[in-house]
Amino acid sequence: MSSSRFAIAVGYIAILGLAGLVAFVITLWRTQWRGIYLSILAFLVAAFAAYSTCVFFWSPPVAEVSIQKPVESARVESLWISVEGKVSPPDAKVQILVHPSSSGSAQSWWVQPPPNQSGGPWKGDICLGTETSGPGEYFQIIAVASPRPRWIDLLHYQCLQDGQRLDEIPALPRSEIITVWRSK
Repeated sequence: MSSSRFAIAVGYIAILGLAGLVAFVITLWRTQWRGIYLSILAFLVAAFAAYSTCVFFWSPPVAEVSIQKPVESARVESLWISVEGKVSPPDAKVQILVHPSSSGSAQSWWVQPPPNQSGGPWKGDICLGTETSGPGEYFQIIAVASPRPRWIDLLHYQCLQDGQRLDEIPALPRSEIITVWRSK
């Protein structure tokens, strides 16, 4: 089990277990320790309510994110380039993903270091390949944003970390894909 999936499992256990344990103890106490079946039912109802609230009833992320620099079909001459954009709401967390498009569709999307954000505008540096692989190739760049708290993104498997490889773009609000060509 990967460490991120382990953290998600621990989060579920903590949320469901705590809600259920509180309901179980209160019910046992109120029934003077004779209502074990009622306590078990209270545990299950509380755990299901906590689970439903965290996973099903939390609204899907609503955000708008755009990339302003570089522009579509730009030619870049270095391994590291600067990417700028805007996000709304201003407190939404932005992540930038890069895909080496000329290497074939089997390549992964690479999560880049988190950009610096000051309200709506954001700016970050991204890496286009390596010193040896990347010159003369096209790269696709996309920004994704989440206005939700980090722990909710963890529960939905949408928490991204620098250097992570993704087979597909996460189901988060996203910008248009920008394609750039790295000449050197």
